[in-house]
Amino acid sequence: MAISLRDDLNRVLTLSAPARRIVSLSPAATENLFAIGAGQFVVGVTAADTYPVAVSKLPRIGDFGTPRYEMIRALKPDLLIAESGTLRADTLNIISERAKVSVFAQVSARYSDVGKHLRQLATLTGLPDGAKKGIATLRSGETAARRIAQGRKTVRTFLEISRTPLYAAGPGSFLDDLLRIAGGVNVVRTREPYPMVSRESLLVADPEVYIVTVPGASEQIRTAPALPSPLDTIRAAKENRVYALPIDLLFRPTPRLAKGLYLLAKALHQSL
Repeated sequence: MAISLRDDLNRVLTLSAPARRIVSLSPAATENLFAIGAGQFVVGVTAADTYPVAVSKLPRIGDFGTPRYEMIRALKPDLLIAESGTLRADTLNIISERAKVSVFAQVSARYSDVGKHLRQLATLTGLPDGAKKGIATLRSGETAARRIAQGRKTVRTFLEISRTPLYAAGPGSFLDDLLRIAGGVNVVRTREPYPMVSRESLLVADPEVYIVTVPGASEQIRTAPALPSPLDTIRAAKENRVYALPIDLLFRPTPRLAKGLYLLAKALHQSL
């Protein structure tokens, strides 16, 4: 049975049958495919994929920005899945043309988009019940985070994406949405979801909590090392409220984001 579905860039994809040979162009898309029970249909992943363990045995097609098109074509996929907060239609059109297969775009801008993406993947792979478990996990995580934040004052927060250069989570990103759900207020005020931020503007914003990320998914909150000068003069640094959260749980829009949201709420509102 044919499947037609509109992606997050407002493009309609039509498959003659459920996808059975999928190349994933992002770690989050890969993880979500496994989460809905479609892992057996994944035939290629990017160099950045690390989860679940089964991806270690799959062919690597390079990075999203520089995919190995000959390898993708050799894998004979019937679908490519791309997920990011900053996808562009023209980029995906080029990838589709060179790989000679359709690309379905998933743009993560809110926490709720994760559940939507699970449902989309379930439709594309013909697994109507595949998204239920992941969506239940996401709802449970949101409930737990809201419970922690309930009745507490909002916390002015800076969420660091990278240190040099200094990039942050901004409005329109799913990370900004996580901050809101967890009872935080993002001190970054731009029109970009992932802007470069000057240290001078961060000093003026003077956040109460500063969030960085560390490799892995240990499900722990750590006190991060001291910030470099002049950032060591902001309120978060002076009050020892610079926290390190596991990068895999915070930066990947998958069902595991529920745990990242919960840890974020704890970091904002509870002493460690």
